[in-house]
Amino acid sequence: MGTRQPSTGKGDGPRARPRLSAGLSASDPPTRPRSPAAARAWWIAGTCAGLFVVVTIVVKARWAPLAHADTDTAADLNAVVATRGWLIDSADVLSILIAPFILRVAALAVVVALWTRARPGRGGNARGLGRLDPAGLRWLTLFIAITVGIGGIIGSAVKALVNRARPSVAAPVATAHGTSFPSGHVVGVTVAVLVGLTALAAVHGRRPPVVVAAPTVLIIMAVGGARLALGVHYLSDVIGGCLLAVAWTATMIAVFTRRIFEGSSSDLS
Repeated sequence: MGTRQPSTGKGDGPRARPRLSAGLSASDPPTRPRSPAAARAWWIAGTCAGLFVVVTIVVKARWAPLAHADTDTAADLNAVVATRGWLIDSADVLSILIAPFILRVAALAVVVALWTRARPGRGGNARGLGRLDPAGLRWLTLFIAITVGIGGIIGSAVKALVNRARPSVAAPVATAHGTSFPSGHVVGVTVAVLVGLTALAAVHGRRPPVVVAAPTVLIIMAVGGARLALGVHYLSDVIGGCLLAVAWTATMIAVFTRRIFEGSSSDLS
């Protein structure tokens, strides 16, 4: 009768526990990698926020080169626009149609409609939209409400902080209340456009095609051009408004993207 050989640990006995990184145990859940979309949004938010801070500092400090460039641009545009009534009327109508208040009311209507659809009604089930289940649709609704609502508050707070006077031109063609930097119209329309494109991507499960995205860029440029043409903003007001809006919206996209696009077991009941 042969002598039993000692076990080598191969093929018998309990399996060896896998080697773990320091600070982790076998029962810890695996860490989910950061979404590429979220990482990209954070990068865009940080870049635009940094640029916005720089623009805000030089505007607040009344840096002479920027002040002269803004003043000269406003004067040159005023000389061209003042004698063209149709251009003034077009810019005025566009400013009214895309006013921040109008955009916020429209966003509120969308929020109410989406939340009502995603919430279970009496005798009915909650409904999703497109590729979104009801939970994903509720996260999208919160994203829209927070991004549009707080975005306007941030813009107003920066206006009060910088307290920049409106341009003074030789032949005024329009008036506007409040301070100048950043442009509230540009902040509002940029946030609305980016939120709308994000919502479309979430519902359809893919990025909007160029034929949809490109006109939205033209809308932002048109609104900014209208405010410049009316002589109620400097060029740096428009640039600052765009940077602020992109930084804020990209931050919210980074925060909400996993909940909206990848789904979640959490339920916003």
